[in-house]
Amino acid sequence: MIRLLLLCLVVFSSLQANANPPLHLVDGTERFSLSGHLSYVEDPSGALQLPDIINQPEKYPFKTLNQPNANFGFTQSAFWLKSQLSYQVQTHSELPQQQSSNWAIYISYPPLAELSAYLYDSQNQLLHEWHTGTQVAFEQRPIQHRGFVLPFTAKSAETYTLYVRAASDTSVQVPLEVWDPVSLLAQDSINIYFWGIYFGILFSLIAYNSFMYVTMQSQNYLHYILYVISLSGIMLFLNGQGFQMIWPNFQLWNLYALPIFTGATVFFATQFARVFLHSKKLTPKTDWMMRLFMAFAALLVIAALVGASQLPRWSGVAGGLLPFILLFASYTSHRAGRRVAKFFAFAWLLFMAGLIVYLANVFGILPSNHITTNALQIGSALEVTMLSLAQAYQIKLGRDRRYQALNNENKAVVKWQKAEQHMLYQAQHHPLTLLPNDSILRLKLTALVQQQKHNPSRFALVLIHINRFSEINKTLGKVSGDQILLEAAQRIQQSAQAIPMLHALEHDNISSTNIAMLDGATFGVIVDNSNESFSAERIAGQLQQTLTLPLNFQGMSITLSSSAGISNYPDHGTDAETLLQHAEVAMTMARRDKQPVAQYDASTDQFSKRRLKLMGDLHQAIKNQQCYLTFQPQINLKTEKITAFEVLLRWHHPSYGLIPPAEVIPMAEQCGQMKHLTRWLLQEALKFGSRLDRLGYQIPLSINISSNNLREQDFVGAIRQILQNHQYNPTKLTLEFNESAIVDNSEIAMQTMRDLQSLGIQMAIDDFGSGHSSLSLLKTLPINQIKLAPELILDITDGNDTRNIVETIVKLSHLLGLPAIAVGVESVLISKCLKEMHCDSIQGNLISSPLRAQDALNWLQDYVHTLPTMKTNEAPLDHQLSRTPETRET
Repeated sequence: MIRLLLLCLVVFSSLQANANPPLHLVDGTERFSLSGHLSYVEDPSGALQLPDIINQPEKYPFKTLNQPNANFGFTQSAFWLKSQLSYQVQTHSELPQQQSSNWAIYISYPPLAELSAYLYDSQNQLLHEWHTGTQVAFEQRPIQHRGFVLPFTAKSAETYTLYVRAASDTSVQVPLEVWDPVSLLAQDSINIYFWGIYFGILFSLIAYNSFMYVTMQSQNYLHYILYVISLSGIMLFLNGQGFQMIWPNFQLWNLYALPIFTGATVFFATQFARVFLHSKKLTPKTDWMMRLFMAFAALLVIAALVGASQLPRWSGVAGGLLPFILLFASYTSHRAGRRVAKFFAFAWLLFMAGLIVYLANVFGILPSNHITTNALQIGSALEVTMLSLAQAYQIKLGRDRRYQALNNENKAVVKWQKAEQHMLYQAQHHPLTLLPNDSILRLKLTALVQQQKHNPSRFALVLIHINRFSEINKTLGKVSGDQILLEAAQRIQQSAQAIPMLHALEHDNISSTNIAMLDGATFGVIVDNSNESFSAERIAGQLQQTLTLPLNFQGMSITLSSSAGISNYPDHGTDAETLLQHAEVAMTMARRDKQPVAQYDASTDQFSKRRLKLMGDLHQAIKNQQCYLTFQPQINLKTEKITAFEVLLRWHHPSYGLIPPAEVIPMAEQCGQMKHLTRWLLQEALKFGSRLDRLGYQIPLSINISSNNLREQDFVGAIRQILQNHQYNPTKLTLEFNESAIVDNSEIAMQTMRDLQSLGIQMAIDDFGSGHSSLSLLKTLPINQIKLAPELILDITDGNDTRNIVETIVKLSHLLGLPAIAVGVESVLISKCLKEMHCDSIQGNLISSPLRAQDALNWLQDYVHTLPTMKTNEAPLDHQLSRTPETRET
């Protein structure tokens, strides 16, 4: 029974093996395909030999190949193919003739690593045996062809059996054909022609883009060149021409060529696409996917170099994914606004079309012809050509953008130049009067100074300021004030045009302008001093006279007054800045002295470099012990007892000597040192006060403070802390301030004063009657004393109105319950007058000049000792009070 089953199996296998009919070769036909005449056996181990196949048909039965072409895909298996061939001679003779004919078995898939073929006759005699493939040296091929050509001779009426073994590390494809050798040679010539055109296109594109890369230094051209070179490597490997012409003696390279060339192609094509499509900027997510794909391609190349397996399969995956990924990238980039992305997409569509047609031919879906068999190179050639054209189009777009950018830039430059001219005109002219401003005046002064090297001459700068113009703005409003200023400018400009000795500041085609308009209602002219009859003072007066003429404005007659300052070259300066500075100083002095014109005088310049240096040195004066305190006593006119010591600041500068307090305090306020200076003064004063307390003298201290101090938020807290540090009774401390502190910021100042009074500190208004006092404030000010200004009491002995004023102030202070203190008493006669007016206390050099701390203590001791004698002997006041130490300061 078993033998019967085995016999049936053998018969079945034999029938199946012969299921495919033999291929009949006929003279006059160029090509015969073995498709439909093949059967196969898969050898997963790759160890089967031909005897195993022939002698054990029941174990290794051949199966009918039901696909149009022998394509087994990517596999590690080897495959045995079997087919039968017969040759028939076409003849018109009725007698059979024994003839033979030359034929060639052609396998047009060059990447096969191993290929063996065996041809048997009908008597099972081995006629031919071929061993070739990419693992065999190219020179050992039967015919040195890029494909596999196996020549044989067929006899008429003879049937042949063909066995073919194929294995590959790429796709296993065995497209078996039988060709007439002459026709095969002719067809191969045509294919070589097509391949020549193909590689010629690639070489031309490489050369062109290399030139563009060298010329434009754009990395995108380099990526494109490397991509085309890598694609050329794939094509050289797939069509066998690489093995035939480039590496014929290096068959080991065939193991790595496909994964390395594929990985490089994918890497550089993707990188080219990233740059070309601007994916990093326009489509970050797609760019991330493309970079990941590039990493996969790089790993593919690295794996090939280290000899990893399964590389051809992954090479196919990478090559198949490439067009889809790049098409998707093109789509997203085009949606993001990249116009040239459509050319990129069209290029890869051409590549995909060629690939699809090529695969359809390989699998037998489409018939073989010049188009289908060469579809891949046609598609890839069109693709790289279109990519190159896309780059050219990109250059055009870039050129158009640059042209548009240059055009826009040119327009912007023209617009900017106009704006610059307008801005320059605005920067050099007064915005209201449109007269040249101080910048043009400086330029003209600089030019005149430079001319002195070649043509020495003298000139003067005259600045004319409209006095109290700010009051006009405050009274009539800014708009009305501008109209008045414009009218004044027109007047002075017309007057200046009639003066020949003025230097022109600007010229135009019609006239010239010789007057400048500076900020703050100030005009400036430059006078040529070469003609003594037209002196700067005379010209200044002439221009000022123009301004004094009544100006009718909205029914009002307005008269303007002015002050002029003059600085002469080279007496008052040899550069523009110095001349301007000194002219402004002279103008300020004219306003101060109520004079129409003043020339610069260095001896009276309050704005000199000395003042700047003093302001810079003030913050170091305390640290360097240049500042110290003096103390001047106050005497009660009735009891002749000492009522207080006034604390006075002194600064002895190492270069300029003693700086008067009237100069120190304004500088401290201006440079922001008043807060620090007041804190130091209080600390030092209370040290002296504590010393008086320890000696048994309960004498209060009176200290001047600035209006700035009353605006300090932490002033009250600082006073409180200083008093606590010295354990000093606040009721013995009097802080003096002038009335401007209240007028400047009454609410803040009065609140600070009330807070100080709440601590027990006494408050005194200083310099009352100096010209700014308001009697109405006396009833609201939180004060405890009134100190009369020194200038009030200078001439009270003459019996004039001043005496009545002082007497009225003293009576008013008494009505308010406030003691009156006269400051600056220099004579006994003045002190007697003040005593007759019932003035409470006096202070001045009649009693004592300001003394240093130790000298003040010595004077105090002497004064206290002489006081009983004075009362007993009733010595004259002028004799007793004038007894001061010889060391006292004046």
